[in-house]
Amino acid sequence: RLSAVIPAPISIDGNKLKGCVIGTPVASAQVKSAILLAGLKASGTTSVIEPASSRDHTERMLKAFGADISIRGGGRHACRYCCLALCFLLEGGRCS
Repeated sequence: RLSAVIPAPISIDGNKLKGCVIGTPVASAQVKSAILLAGLKASGTTSVIEPASSRDHTERMLKAFGADISIRGGGRHACRYCCLALCFLLEGGRCS
């Protein structure tokens, strides 16, 4: 059992995030997921452009939870573009 008195070894202080368009040099589901999940709390739209398709579990999950996400392109060797619009998914709402 952890005591409330013992602080964590690190702390993270965040700033306000702004949506952006990020092109990744390699197709990485992990990198894409990190960007899209951070984009949930960003103002504006967050987009990820991959040189080829990577696993799409995060996009499927976000769509199932009601996120306003669109995906264009794809295929084994095709460039893929994922766009996540600002929504209030983390506050328990649904994107309209």
